[in-house]
Amino acid sequence: MNTLFRLAVMEDLPSLLQLEEQCFTTDRLNSRSFQWMITRAHGELLVAQCGEHLLGYAVVLFHRGTSLARLYSIAIAAQARGNGLGKQLLDRVEASALEHNCAYLRLEVRIDNPAAISLYERNGYRRFALIHDYYQDHVDALRLEKRILEHRSAMGSSKRCAVLGGTN
Repeated sequence: MNTLFRLAVMEDLPSLLQLEEQCFTTDRLNSRSFQWMITRAHGELLVAQCGEHLLGYAVVLFHRGTSLARLYSIAIAAQARGNGLGKQLLDRVEASALEHNCAYLRLEVRIDNPAAISLYERNGYRRFALIHDYYQDHVDALRLEKRILEHRSAMGSSKRCAVLGGTN
């Protein structure tokens, strides 16, 4: 599979909404949310494309003034699961967070999603909180975190990023 990774553009909106519909039963991102993430969010909406088809996406959000980035949402098309695409998107999100000098990447994941939890834990994320009644359907969420930036000299960039709200 020859997959192209790139930033999302407005023309991706129908495919992004289709992925969202396929991957999530609740807490779905809508057209307006995707438009905001593509055009105005302080973050990146990365897509994985093979030919004309979007196979997945990942949203990472940043905010100046802190050393945290947040994986807001990640989705993989059913036909692309099990091929390492989730890890590839996760690696690219971490690289993006490092480019913004973020020291930590945080995320929330449904407690009833063992495949996603396994992906994150295999890649160095550790559990640090349980949030009750987090999702629209009242399912709990695990909050996970990974230190992605090792200690550097004080001469590094002052650009920082932060955790922002989200659902998936």
